[in-house]
Formats: sequence, structure tokens, C-alpha cells
Amino acid sequence: AVVSTQSTGRMAKIPETLIAAVSCGMCAAGFGVVCIAKSFAIITIANILKGGSGVALAVYRARLSKVVKPNQYGQLFMVLNSFESLAILISSVGLYQIYLLTRKWFSGFAFIILAVLEFTAMLLTLWDGYLAKAQGDTDDSDPQLVIQDGDEDQLIIPDQFNANGETVRISSNSSSVRA
Repeated sequence: AVVSTQSTGRMAKIPETLIAAVSCGMCAAGFGVVCIAKSFAIITIANILKGGSGVALAVYRARLSKVVKPNQYGQLFMVLNSFESLAILISSVGLYQIYLLTRKWFSGFAFIILAVLEFTAMLLTLWDGYLAKAQGDTDDSDPQLVIQDGDEDQLIIPDQFNANGETVRISSNSSSVRA
């Protein structure tokens, strides 16, 4: 992901995994605040903290779409949407039952469970980013475009030019081809 900073006007690269981890961490903090909330103002603060929780899912989808072929995107997103719907159904029923069982001694216990799950997702995301960096996969921010030209797939890496300013294409057999 590329983020523009207002003060310097320069573009800074922030790893996708860091963005997703911050999103998970903020959501975990929001659930932690909800579990102790006693007023509307505190609930509002918790919802502001949880405001970016959807960012992590978008990052995970983008990362997954980089490891499948373009003609498999439909299948990938169908499976992801099915799992999301199933998770919503199971978590709603499960967390309601947990709330019923624990409301007499601590009514916010279900939110603690959600906070722990989000914190775990944050740790796993940071670990994934660490493993990607350790394996030399530092370019996790730019998707790759695959163009099918006849029998040969050609991979076009954004903003890659040779000394003459011509776009460089890398074919599937790893030889450079001028555009």
C-alpha cells in the first residue's frame, strides 16, 4: 500500500501486513473498551476504535488474490464470502450463548473473547509479514498483472523500465521482452 504524507508530500510504502495488523489491533482495543463500557460516550469511543476493522479483511483479500490466477478470482471470493457468512452465523449464536452464561458474573466476557481473537489475528498478521520479509518478499504492495498473449503468459511488473525508458515485460520463462 502506498500512503501519501501531507507534511512532506512524499509517498511512503507501508507494508500491507502492518496496515492489517493495526486494523486488527484497533478492533481488539474497541472490543476491550466495549466490555467495560458503562455509558454511551464510552460505546462511541469503542465504535470509533473499531471503525477500521474492515480494512484487515480487504488486505487479506488482496493478498490472497495475488496467489491465485486471475481466472480463479471468482472461485476465491465465492469461498471467502461463504466462510464470512458462516462465521457471522456461528459467532452470533455462539457469542449470544456465551453472553447468557456469563452475564451474571461479567456481562462483557463475550467482548473479551472477541478482543482476544482480534489480538490473535493481529499477531498472526505480523508474523506473516515477518515471514514474508525474511523470505525476501518485500514487494507485497503492488499487484502483478498477468496478460495472456497466445500460449504464453506475460507478467508485467508496474513501473519497471529499461535504460531506454521502454516498459520491460517478464515472460513466464523469465526472459525479458521489450514492449
